[in-house]
Amino acid sequence: MVIIELIMLLVVLLLVSTVINHYLPMIPGSLIQIGLGLLLSVFTNFKINFETEWFLLLFIAPLLFNDGKRFPKRELWQLKLPIFINAIALVVITMLFGGIIINWMIPEMPFAVAFALAAILSPTDPVAVQSIAKRSNLPGSILHLVSGESLINDASGLICFKYALAAAITGQFMLSHAIGDFFYISVVGLVAGIFLMYLLVKLRRYLYDHGMQNIIFLTVAYILTPFVIYFISEDWLHASGVISVVSAGITFHLMSRRTSIVNPELKLVTEKTWNVIIYILNGIIFLLLGFSLPEAMGGSIQTIQLGTVQPIFYAIVTWAVLLLIRTLWIAGYQLVANRWDYHQVNWRVSILSGLSGVRGAVTMVGVLSIPLATPAGRAFPERPLVLFIAASVIILSLLSAIILIPLLTDNKAEVIEYDQYLTEDEAQAKMIQSAIKEIHKSQNEHNQQAAFDLIFQYQLMLRKLNHSLHSNRINDFSFNNELALRRIAFSGERKAALRMYEDGEIKRDEYVAVSQIINRREAAMFDSVGMRSSRSTVRTDFNTLLSGLKKFFFSSSKTKHRGERLQRHWAMIINGLSQSAIEEVKNYLNRDDIDSSSFENQMVDHIIVFYRNRMNRVNSTSLDRDDYDQQYDNLQVKGFGAQRLEVQQLLDDKQIDWSISNDLRQHVNYLENVLMSPLSDDD
Repeated sequence: MVIIELIMLLVVLLLVSTVINHYLPMIPGSLIQIGLGLLLSVFTNFKINFETEWFLLLFIAPLLFNDGKRFPKRELWQLKLPIFINAIALVVITMLFGGIIINWMIPEMPFAVAFALAAILSPTDPVAVQSIAKRSNLPGSILHLVSGESLINDASGLICFKYALAAAITGQFMLSHAIGDFFYISVVGLVAGIFLMYLLVKLRRYLYDHGMQNIIFLTVAYILTPFVIYFISEDWLHASGVISVVSAGITFHLMSRRTSIVNPELKLVTEKTWNVIIYILNGIIFLLLGFSLPEAMGGSIQTIQLGTVQPIFYAIVTWAVLLLIRTLWIAGYQLVANRWDYHQVNWRVSILSGLSGVRGAVTMVGVLSIPLATPAGRAFPERPLVLFIAASVIILSLLSAIILIPLLTDNKAEVIEYDQYLTEDEAQAKMIQSAIKEIHKSQNEHNQQAAFDLIFQYQLMLRKLNHSLHSNRINDFSFNNELALRRIAFSGERKAALRMYEDGEIKRDEYVAVSQIINRREAAMFDSVGMRSSRSTVRTDFNTLLSGLKKFFFSSSKTKHRGERLQRHWAMIINGLSQSAIEEVKNYLNRDDIDSSSFENQMVDHIIVFYRNRMNRVNSTSLDRDDYDQQYDNLQVKGFGAQRLEVQQLLDDKQIDWSISNDLRQHVNYLENVLMSPLSDDD
């Protein structure tokens, strides 16, 4: 039960970290998650015993599989040589030199443990770099280099870490055996990942072609893929599960590109589900990092005589050594690439590459997987100190990247490039305008009521976008006039409801229910344009809840047999409210102190037509309502088509790029699926 409570608490904290990151975007989400994990450890009594095998299976397998799926990109392929050199040679160099320096700095830490620490600190985290790059104009070549490198150095770093960890546990290490085993587990792991992924993709395709087209079944099978491949490679073949899942991810991506058009629904559902899983796992890792900090700090302080200063000093020096190794390596690569011309070495690029090597999820997973004790029953040497240094280096690398990368990059170029395109909200506004034009063109006597209602919904969406795009839109004269008229109309509805209650036409509970409906509609309308209603939405929602509970528990089953009479009664109420709203608007415009010419005729007509359509709907027969729904759906389809054409036109005119184009098309697809689905009918 305790583990379930802890998992739920971690997921809640993960959501909280996302909310905080939304309002404090300058702080990476991973850093916020570390802080929340630290608070969790301080204010709770939870204890977590990390088991190496299940921890690697649960976190490493899906994370590296996801990295492999995203590997084949044109930009990364152009940098394939430096990527592979960094991912393999730099990891080995970091492990050797970093391990030697760590052992020299901390003599009580065995060589094998120092090498293991340096090895697990060598992989970089592309997720953290991407979040930092969004706030600074990090050169594309550096970003692609770090992103591509991280897809491979996770595997090489974990393999080196595994051997160093085995040497630290057993006390034995033979280079010849290590090299032989390295080639065996690497080659077999590579082949196993490709072969198993090929079989699983073929099996899934076979089942789909023979009638197993259950999207949920196929999605669950897809989610289990990295876990199955990792387990088979590690436990059955005794190969590298790390390399297997990376190669499986690459294989899956290459094979799925050919078949994604065959079943786009399956691809969409599996990708979105997978994104949720990666979001949870990646966030929980950083929460666990912060959670383990107090224990690691306390343990390291207890094992070191000089108190807290020395372990912090060790962590800072370790981070500085890793940064120096990475910077010098990039500078050396530039020197060789430019035929030993020292003047061609760009030290700014070298330093940026060094700072971009942010440590993250894989480092934390590896460190947390270090066992508490050796097979002989002795405590693992210097485990608290290793954990503390690793966690501190992750935090230092994040902080240094946040502070120093923006200082070393020129953000002006990014602003200029950004201004060449419309923003996504601006493009959506143009799409909605095109949909309104198309509906106006398709409007006739038969579908006029549905056309007015649909145009009204689009106008609300458009005004909300305009309000978010232009903060001074709220001061627009015409906009304020329409809001004033709608307030007058709602006031007329309330007067009618009160009059019908005082005249005995409706009962008290009906008057309360009608008032709540009016309040909800007013709050929803003002919310849709980015404003808040003057009335308390909290109170309205609470009253609505009480009314719903009362109706659910105390309503009589006899009311089901009085549907026709209740419908006529409800029609009478709606007619009274709507007529009163129209009269209130007209009386307001006829006042001597009001300049009616300042109100656009189209705006006034639209409000009046809205209430007349409302009366027509409530008085119509079921056959009329079915015809209205069909006309409304037909106009919606035309509106969606107009929006898709507008996206293509904006792309052709180079007003948006491919990324925004894909997002906008996806938005239209989602909206169409939701609005046109029978499940979306709230009535």
